[in-house]
Amino acid sequence: MIKNFYTDYLTNTDNFLEKGKMSPEVFASKEDSIIKKYCTTNHLREFGEDLDYVPYLKSQMVEIELLKTLTIQKDSVKNDVYNVSYYWPHGGAKWIKIKLRVIVENGIYKIDNVFNDGIE
Repeated sequence: MIKNFYTDYLTNTDNFLEKGKMSPEVFASKEDSIIKKYCTTNHLREFGEDLDYVPYLKSQMVEIELLKTLTIQKDSVKNDVYNVSYYWPHGGAKWIKIKLRVIVENGIYKIDNVFNDGIE
């Protein structure tokens, strides 16, 4: 589920930013649909419009190439937490790490929390 979320999210963004395949309105609508599909209703209230970065990536920059290095591991301590990481190759190249909580909502696994302290 987590891999599918990142694939859908990054592909949609790539189609808009890099390939110009859709208008800003269609992009926003598709992004909302992806987030609603993969995130709980509780989680949707957490992030407002005021963020200046993508919480699922801990970055302002979004590139589909991130999928090549994306790793997902279940936390060794908390059963509902997953550690997501990817390699950011640009200026000050480094591994970016994100913790997600996944729960079951209406019989479907969904992201319920992104433990973000801002951009690392």
